[in-house]
Amino acid sequence: MLSLHAHDPSVPLAGHLPLGSPVGTPSPVTVDSQSLSRDGRRWIPVMGEFHFSRCPAAEWREELLKIKAGGVDLLATYLFWNQHENDRGTYRFDGDLDVRGFVTLCAELDLAVAVRIGPWSHGECRNGGFPDWLEDVDCAPRTDDPAYLALVAPYYRRIAHELRGLFHEDGGPIVAVQVENELYDQPEHLATLRRMAEEAGIRAPLWTATGWGAADIPADTLLPLYGGYPEAFWEDAHDGWARDMRRHYFFTPIRDDHAIGADLRSSAPTGTGPDARRYPYATCELGGGMAIAYHRRPLVPAADITSLALTKLGSGSVWQGYYLYHGCSQRVDLKEPNQESHDTGYPNDLPTVTYDFQAPLGEYGQVRPAFHALRRQHLFLHAYGAELARMPLHLPDREPASLDDGPHCAGPFARRVTRASCSSTTTSRTRRCPTTTACASAPPPQRPYGRRAGTARAHPVRRPLRLADRAGPRRRSALEWAAPSRSPDSRSTGSR
Repeated sequence: MLSLHAHDPSVPLAGHLPLGSPVGTPSPVTVDSQSLSRDGRRWIPVMGEFHFSRCPAAEWREELLKIKAGGVDLLATYLFWNQHENDRGTYRFDGDLDVRGFVTLCAELDLAVAVRIGPWSHGECRNGGFPDWLEDVDCAPRTDDPAYLALVAPYYRRIAHELRGLFHEDGGPIVAVQVENELYDQPEHLATLRRMAEEAGIRAPLWTATGWGAADIPADTLLPLYGGYPEAFWEDAHDGWARDMRRHYFFTPIRDDHAIGADLRSSAPTGTGPDARRYPYATCELGGGMAIAYHRRPLVPAADITSLALTKLGSGSVWQGYYLYHGCSQRVDLKEPNQESHDTGYPNDLPTVTYDFQAPLGEYGQVRPAFHALRRQHLFLHAYGAELARMPLHLPDREPASLDDGPHCAGPFARRVTRASCSSTTTSRTRRCPTTTACASAPPPQRPYGRRAGTARAHPVRRPLRLADRAGPRRRSALEWAAPSRSPDSRSTGSR
C-alpha cells in the first residue's frame, strides 16, 4: 500500500548518503535528507527529459536552446542498450548515437546532465532497451547472475569511455547517473550496478534509482526518484480520464505512485518503499504529457501538466523532473522496429515512429502552451528555490475527502510554510492527509497488474501477429523481461 513515514523535517540528516562531490570539486553538489545544494546554495533542479538518440544530431543545439529557454537547468537522457549494441560486441556511438557529442553540447550551453544508463531502461523501447541477442544467452537478466553481469560490464566500460572527462568532478556537466529503471525487488542488483559503473569509470555526485511502486532499493546507496502522470496510455480502453491519476492533483506527503509500470508487474506492490525520512523528495517522471497507444489515445491539456507539476512542488518536491519535456521519434534504422509493441509480447502497441508524448516541446520542436506555463514555475524556482527547498510540508485545514472530491483544494503554496514558521509543531505537518487514507484505500488502477498482450479490450484493435504465434523459438514477453525476481540460478534449470 502507499506508505507515509511521518517525521519532523526541521532537523535534516546529513552525511549518511554516499553521494556528493569529492572534496575540492569546483561548484560541489551535495545532498542531505531534505534537499540538494550546488556551489554552497540550496538547489531545486528543474530537469527535462530529452532522448538524444531519438532526435537528429543536426537539431540537438537548437532543441537544447529551447529546453534551456524553458527554464530547465538539468537535462536527463536515456541510453538504450539495443541502439548502442544492436549486434553483440559491435558498439555504435556515432551520428545520432553520439552521446559524447550530445553531453559536450550540453556543457557548452551550461546545462547539467543526468544520464540514465540502464541496462534495462524501458522508455517505451523494444525489450525495454535490451538487445534481441540477449534472449539467446543463458542468463537471468536484471539479477546478479554472473553471466548477465559479464555482458553489462563491457557496455558500462564503453559508456565510461565515451563520457570520459565529462563528469562533474572533471569540470563536466554530468551530475547524476541512474542505474536500471523500475526494478523493485532486487536491491542487491541495484547496488551491484552502481559499483560496476563506478569501477568502469563512471562518476557522479548523485546516483539514483526509480522508487515508485514501493521499490526495494538498497538503503543509503541510491537516491530514490518518483513520478506521476496526468494520464495513462497503458490502461485498458475506456472513456474518460484515468481515475487513479487524480491522486496527483491532491497535496499529500505521499511520494509513491503504484500506477507507473503497473502493466509490467505480475502483482501489486506489498512493501513500504524507501524511508522518506532519509532522502529528499525528488522526481524524474512528472508527466510532461502522455504517449499514445493503439488501444488508448488520451489527450492531455496543458493545464493538466502544469497543475500536476505545481501540486508536486507544493507537496514538497525539491527536484522537478519531467518525462518527457521534449518529444522525439523512435529509431527506424535498426534491424527491427525499436518501439514497444505486441510483436515482442508487450501489453501496449505503440506507433512505429512517433513518441511525441504531447510534451511541452513536441517531437519536431513545436512550442506548446505547457512550455510557457511551466516556464513561469521554473523562473520562480530559479529565483526562490534556495529558500523554498528548506520549507517543510504544511497541509491546509480543509482537505478533499476522496479522489472524486476536488473543488476544495487550497492553493499550492498553502502547502509551504514560511521560513519564520519552520518551528511549527509536527502535528500540522504529519496529520492525516486526504490521500493518506483516500489514496491508500482507493480502487487500484483500472489496468490490472500484468495484463498481457491479446487480452480482450473494450474496443477491438488491429494487432500484428506475435512472435509467440509463429514457428520457431518463443520470444520472451515484456513481463518476463521485466520480472527480476527470478533467481540467477534459474538459468541452470533451462528457464529464462
